[in-house]
Amino acid sequence: GKLEEIKNVELLLESFCRASISDTSLLVIVGNGKLERRIKSTYQANPSIFFMDFQNQKSMPVIYRLADVFILPSKSETWGLSVNEAMACGCAILVNQKCGCAKDLLVEGKNGYLFEAGNGADLSLKLRLFVENAREVINMKNYSRTWIKKYSYEVGCVNLERLMSIESITVYHPKI
Repeated sequence: GKLEEIKNVELLLESFCRASISDTSLLVIVGNGKLERRIKSTYQANPSIFFMDFQNQKSMPVIYRLADVFILPSKSETWGLSVNEAMACGCAILVNQKCGCAKDLLVEGKNGYLFEAGNGADLSLKLRLFVENAREVINMKNYSRTWIKKYSYEVGCVNLERLMSIESITVYHPKI
C-alpha cells in the first residue's frame, strides 16, 4: 500500500504496540510513501513489526496467504479493493466503517471485526480479540474465502446478464 496520512498506518502501528500482543503476533506493513521514513524510524526497532517495500500485484497473493488477518485502517476508502483480495486469499479482516466495503464484505464475528474509525483503543481491542480467539480465526479465514465468492467477476457477469434480460424495463424519457 501507500504510507500516506489517508491510510492511517500510524494508528495501526500505535494500536498494535498498545495491544500488547507482540509476543504472539507479527505485524507486516507493505508499501512505501511520504511517511515511510518517520514510521520506520519510530517502529523499525520493534522485532514484532516487519516492513516490506511496495509489492506488485503478482506478489500480493503470496503475502496475503501468509497472513491470518488483513487490516485496513484508512481514514477513508471509497471501497477498499485490497480487502477483496485478502479475503480471496483466506484472510480474516479488520476494517472500519469509513471503508466502503465494510457493509458488504464484513460479517461481524464471522470473518472479522469492525472498529471505530480513528479510535486506537477500539483497534487495539479488536487486535486482542483475534489473538484471544486464535482458534476462531481459522473459521473466520474460511468464511472470508467463501463469502468473497459472491463478489467474483463471474457472479457479477451473471447478475448483470440477468438484469439486462428483464423483459419489461421501464425507461424514463423526459419531455423535451
